[in-house]
Amino acid sequence: LDENKISAYNTRIFVNDGAIQLRFASVEVKSYAVEYKGRKINIYYGDYSPILSEVVNNLSLAVPYAANQNQKEMLLKYIDHFRTGNIDDHKDAQRWWIKDKGPIVEMNIGFIESYRDPYGVRG
Repeated sequence: LDENKISAYNTRIFVNDGAIQLRFASVEVKSYAVEYKGRKINIYYGDYSPILSEVVNNLSLAVPYAANQNQKEMLLKYIDHFRTGNIDDHKDAQRWWIKDKGPIVEMNIGFIESYRDPYGVRG
């Protein structure tokens, strides 16, 4: 994954009868195949789509109630991340989160904690 600049945080890997499927958590659904070291890998976006759609809807409802511009930008980046599966959007949300000093209610969500993954990469 690292060689292809793909973060493992919001992914799951399935192997069935030798076929590899890499699933990205996102609302948007799309798929394509790539070849890596002679193996075909099916890339699928849309893992957890129905659940993440609800997350995006509720985060969108929260935007007008953000206490400041940092919180608003953070929420918008979380929405982008969960919609597309782009981990860079999540990292941008984290940058806004760091700038939000002393909030009354702190929020940090996403596929970021990797405590249970033996490799320490999947959230």
